[in-house]
Amino acid sequence: MNGLSNKTKITSVAENTAFTGSIQKLYSTGSMKLSSVEFGYFERVGQTGSKAIVTSTTAINSTTACTSIEGPIVQFKTAAGSAAILVYSNNVKL
Repeated sequence: MNGLSNKTKITSVAENTAFTGSIQKLYSTGSMKLSSVEFGYFERVGQTGSKAIVTSTTAINSTTACTSIEGPIVQFKTAAGSAAILVYSNNVKL
């Protein structure tokens, strides 16, 4: 067992890519560059749906590099020149 909950899904995202989901953490071993990040959470709608509740939108200067960001995040977009990012998301169906 790798220590992660079976409700966590890990996805790799390349540069110039947008990603939406219930995101716990973003991590990169290289220089992660983001053009935007939306913080928030998902709320259940009816029996089978969900909608994103955005609590904060941050435009990040694409020249600002970092290696990790903690959520909750609902959407982000990588900038040109970004290293691959590992996305730790909640693997939960609403």
